[in-house]
Amino acid sequence: DMFPLVKQVQIAADAAKGGADAMPLLAYTLERLYALYGRDGNLTLDEYDILGRIEGAIAAAVDDAVPAGERDRLRSAFIPHLAVVDPKTLAPRRRKASLVSLPEEARPSIERMVDAHLLVSDRAGEDTVVELAHDSLLKAWGDLRGWLRDEQELLALRETVREAAEAWDPKDRSGDRLIHRGTPLKEAEALLSRPDLIDSQSVDYLAAC
Repeated sequence: DMFPLVKQVQIAADAAKGGADAMPLLAYTLERLYALYGRDGNLTLDEYDILGRIEGAIAAAVDDAVPAGERDRLRSAFIPHLAVVDPKTLAPRRRKASLVSLPEEARPSIERMVDAHLLVSDRAGEDTVVELAHDSLLKAWGDLRGWLRDEQELLALRETVREAAEAWDPKDRSGDRLIHRGTPLKEAEALLSRPDLIDSQSVDYLAAC
């Protein structure tokens, strides 16, 4: 009732850009709008624009949860633990990660993002697993979008190598599963200079190749 139809249509159209996450994005944005501007019983498109629309709502929520000085620490947690790139489509996608696997200095920020409903957490045995609350955050959160863009090629390469390493059995050293040879192997070896992006199994796989 606080929004005339034209405002509802505009906000719904913006939310629809989030695809399957349209409804969670819409709910999140309206909740923030109401908290900031709803006391007078009237929400306007100007207030929606001031908020920065849906992307601005996400960015503001991150700003509230994580001071600017802590963003570099977050990058090391998100790339590549919580956000990766599909090697075939180059589209970003979220990934679950155990809290203890994330850089220790980033964990307080991660926990505040859970409190802000930007991340969700769950118990997995004795461990706590976290992931992005919505796929739309991969596009709506400008910092994360930039980090993924900067590392896109290496992250896609990382996934290709990681998948090959998981299919390779290091016990029997099966040669037919060592699929990286020649130019693809030389390209994959670029990951060896980025210990933050490559795991030990992938290192062993590339050495076998």
